[in-house]
Amino acid sequence: MRLPTTNWFKGELLKATLGLQDYIPVPTQLGIGTGGAIDSLHPIPPDPNDVGLAHEVYRKPISHKKMGEGLIGIIEASVTGGEISNVVINEAGIFDQNGSLIGRVTFLGKGLGELSTLKFIFELVI
Repeated sequence: MRLPTTNWFKGELLKATLGLQDYIPVPTQLGIGTGGAIDSLHPIPPDPNDVGLAHEVYRKPISHKKMGEGLIGIIEASVTGGEISNVVINEAGIFDQNGSLIGRVTFLGKGLGELSTLKFIFELVI
């Protein structure tokens, strides 16, 4: 799925592209949360001005990233029921090496059993 990116991330990339700074945000962490829906049928669309998850409950390093030519990349990350048992999740975000939000998705709630795994594959396109 395409990862809706934040205005902050786009701004940081623009500054780096223009040579105004050396810092480039690199995807390093997956955040999982429970604040991404109004109710069980209505996810809240991500806002480009988001600075974090609405209600983060867990964060971990991403398992794989492949950055291609230009500003395109694939980010793979997963979470298991053992990591977040007894929680219905409905939002996920990718964060950079400094903990800043790169992008966020929301979805209908998913509860994971102890042996279940939920895998995310995000396409990062600017």
